[in-house]
Order: sequence, then C-alpha cells, then structure tokens
Amino acid sequence: MTPLSVIQTEVARQFHLRRDDIVARDNRRHCVWPRQIAMWLAVELTGLSPRRIGVAFERDRTTISHGVTRGRELLEDFGHLRVKALTALQHIEAQKHSNDGVAA
Repeated sequence: MTPLSVIQTEVARQFHLRRDDIVARDNRRHCVWPRQIAMWLAVELTGLSPRRIGVAFERDRTTISHGVTRGRELLEDFGHLRVKALTALQHIEAQKHSNDGVAA
C-alpha cells in the first residue's frame, strides 16, 4: 500500500506546490484541483476508507468523497491535469517498486 504522505508529496511536486498546500484550507483553484486529484489517487492506490483518508487530508469523509468524484471529473475534462496526475502516478509506482527492492 502506498502511504498517503507519498501521494500528497508527489501530487504537490507535479503541481509545483508544497505538501502543506495539499492539506491546507486554501480554496484557491491552484490548490483545490491538485488536492482533489490527490484524494482520487489516495482512494485508487490505498483502498483506505474516506474516513481514514480524511484524517491525512484534515477533511471529513464527505469532503473526501466529493473530492474523489471531482478529481475523477477533472481528469476526464482537462488533459493537462490528466498528464500531471499520470506523471504523479508513475513516480509513485516507481518509488513503490524501488522500495520493494530495498526490502527484499
């Protein structure tokens, strides 16, 4: 399972933000869209409940559920966001595989 902090950090990096920006209460679009994409990735990669993911994002489960839905919509509607999200996913997966090799 991919740690939530890794997802937050990698998405923040792709969008030229800090991890703190992903968790912050900032509601400006340049922070909200990456946050929603990170929420979507968190659900896809971890299998954790919205309640558990909410703890990591300092949000309640309903906000996480909305963020996941919105993140999925953003990826469908905006190609440039999809590219950044897929790049983040590739980096997360590569990091996961390199960590698997270290543990072996």
